[in-house]
Amino acid sequence: MLPDAAYPAPLPLTRKAALEFLDRFEDFGSAKATFLTFVQIPLEERVGEWRFAGAERSLAETVRRIEEFADAMNLNDPARPGGLLRRLLEDIDDNSEYAYPKESPRNVGGPHRVVLCVQYDAPHEGLGACIVEVESLAESSFKGRAPEAGLPKQWRKMAILWVLEEGAERFGPVPKAIKVAIRAEKRPEVWGNWQRRWAEFGGWEELIPELAK
Repeated sequence: MLPDAAYPAPLPLTRKAALEFLDRFEDFGSAKATFLTFVQIPLEERVGEWRFAGAERSLAETVRRIEEFADAMNLNDPARPGGLLRRLLEDIDDNSEYAYPKESPRNVGGPHRVVLCVQYDAPHEGLGACIVEVESLAESSFKGRAPEAGLPKQWRKMAILWVLEEGAERFGPVPKAIKVAIRAEKRPEVWGNWQRRWAEFGGWEELIPELAK
């Protein structure tokens, strides 16, 4: 475990200390230890799920890991280019223990301490990020585990409703056969890319790979 002096402030970092850390997180590349990162993703209104975003060996890399995971899950707001962590810290200023938990959101096993944990409070629950330092991965269930980046099944219904509404505005009325195909689409690699690649689509038929051929 890192000595306390290796951190920019006492742990877990407060909102003010965390924002200052983000401004110069690149300076902490030499702060070597074992870290686990977690991101809370929204499943439905006011309901979130904490996902493992990956393990890292330096404090600076934990920030990059969280932002890479947020990008992969399409959680970042294009209007907020500073990234997920900065967005959370800038928005959540109440310093409550719910918004800034002092315990890890997942059971990590063995000696550990929370470096930073932040999540939206009511009425916007469902999005958050957390960095946990652990003594070792040797006995941890997260040893060798890949980031939990699978799209949750709850997002499929929202993706279908979104594409039908946005598509009607952009492409006009949806043909019946394509509407049936959209509602039946179950592949995350297809429906999960509708919003992400929206600017690339030129018409209804391009939303379903088989129809675009």
